[in-house]
Amino acid sequence: MELRQGSVLVPTSLAIDNELFSLSNRTVLDSVAYVSQEPWLRNATIRENILFGEPFEQQRYEAVLHMCALGPDLTALTAGDFTEIGERGITLSGGQRQRVALARALYSRRKVLLIDDCLSAVDAHTGKHIVGNCFAQTDSEVMKDRTCVLVTHHLALCMPHADFVVLMENGGVAFQGTPDEMRASPDSTMVNLFEAADDSDSDNHMDNDSVRPYTVTARPDNMVAISNGSAGGRLVKDEKRVRGSIKLDVYKMYVGACGGPWFAGICLVCIIATQFLSMFKDYYLAGKLGGDNSSRGPSGASLSLSSELWWLVVYLGFGLFSAAFSLSALLLAYTGSLKSSLALHCRLLRAIVYATPRFFDTTPIGRITSVFSRDTHVMDEDLMEISFHCLQSLLGLLITLAAVSINTTVMFAGIGLIVFAAYVRLTWLFTQAQRECKRLEQTTYAPVLSLFSEIISGSSLLRAYNSESMYMQEMRHRFSVYLAAEIAIRSPRQWLGTRMSLASSAVTFSAAIFVLTRISTVSSGLAGFILIYATSFNKISTTLVRKYNDFELSFACVERIHHYMQVEQEAPAK
Repeated sequence: MELRQGSVLVPTSLAIDNELFSLSNRTVLDSVAYVSQEPWLRNATIRENILFGEPFEQQRYEAVLHMCALGPDLTALTAGDFTEIGERGITLSGGQRQRVALARALYSRRKVLLIDDCLSAVDAHTGKHIVGNCFAQTDSEVMKDRTCVLVTHHLALCMPHADFVVLMENGGVAFQGTPDEMRASPDSTMVNLFEAADDSDSDNHMDNDSVRPYTVTARPDNMVAISNGSAGGRLVKDEKRVRGSIKLDVYKMYVGACGGPWFAGICLVCIIATQFLSMFKDYYLAGKLGGDNSSRGPSGASLSLSSELWWLVVYLGFGLFSAAFSLSALLLAYTGSLKSSLALHCRLLRAIVYATPRFFDTTPIGRITSVFSRDTHVMDEDLMEISFHCLQSLLGLLITLAAVSINTTVMFAGIGLIVFAAYVRLTWLFTQAQRECKRLEQTTYAPVLSLFSEIISGSSLLRAYNSESMYMQEMRHRFSVYLAAEIAIRSPRQWLGTRMSLASSAVTFSAAIFVLTRISTVSSGLAGFILIYATSFNKISTTLVRKYNDFELSFACVERIHHYMQVEQEAPAK
């Protein structure tokens, strides 16, 4: 707001009461209720919207419902004033939303009411009832000692009940004064307005008691919280949280969107070749260095510079082939990822666009925003990379076990299988907990977005009612619930890391013992190869478990996208 000329006096806190309002000073508007022309309502019940954090007083509440002509509307609803109205009051008509917003201002104890054209969305019959019961009866219990500033185009209807009139015309003040002064004005415009007002008052007299009162039932609790609701009139349902393993249909849907079985098979072959060649080049060089033939060249001649270059050429060749297969796998993976992201996003968008109106009535916008933002982001950027590294780690672990077992004893393979079984058990326990925590985190993130969207759209009204602290408290509560789920995801990783380290240490210790027992038959280069790969077993196995866990969590996002693709659709056009 920018003050161009003059001064503005507004109600303030007692400490600075009756002081001139300065735009640079911090002023507490704790006695103003505001009704905007475009009504803003919370995603809650009708009663919670009217109370807006105020304590429930049945007599005052029933009087406000009668003044705003809400009784017949509530009687038509199954749950009455406990009916949820959805985001922005989507289940109510424009006139009903306007009257609920007006009832919120009237029910409050604020001394100054700022009402912006509350009669624009109601019919003539209802408008006359509101004027007759709200603005005309200034000595009633609800309107007593309150100042009402009303902006309206219904001059003929409201002007007889006004104490002071400001007539705006062409962006300026055409007249200001009392209705008597306006009646005495020689201006023809003023005379015509009063003649219209007299005709309207004589021809359309309305009985103020023609709207039947609505009897309400008080709740046992004295304060109304933002998130409370009645099951009978509940509109927004809790988000369905799938339990158990990811369904096979979800994997089929994603792989099919990437390119189908051929895509998966070619990627698998490239990754296997990459891991095998990466290990074999080290095994080849280890066998040459320290073996019996380390002093002989390829043709049996004495070791020379050309022999060393030959080893390096072979080693480099294996490395280049490994890099080529790795590059091919990455290109295939990311090409498939882009293809699947585009296909699934189009299917999801089509499913939401063609969803029935009931879906939008019962689904908060925060849930839809979460699916199109967070879940889609994971599918676009993280899922394929995590899947690639998970498969790469699994093959690397199996090849490492095979390589170390072949070059030590068969007994080591048995120990490796025991340790691998322990890994599988730990991974299963860890993933079960992580998957459910991830699903819980997804369902707790959407309410945060919904409340944030609600605050953004109603920020002006919240400031007018001085209700920022109430909404900040609710935001802290919802965000705390979300953070609790987030912490539950991160905490088990420490539990897993300790047990994985113990199991991996057994593999390294066993490999060292077997090398020492065969020290006479194992060359120094091969011994180094075995110990290096046995030591890396811990790193590879830990990476595998964490990547597999991330893989499950990422597919939980795809599972959620798959769920929203199955929403009920409108019938196709004929």
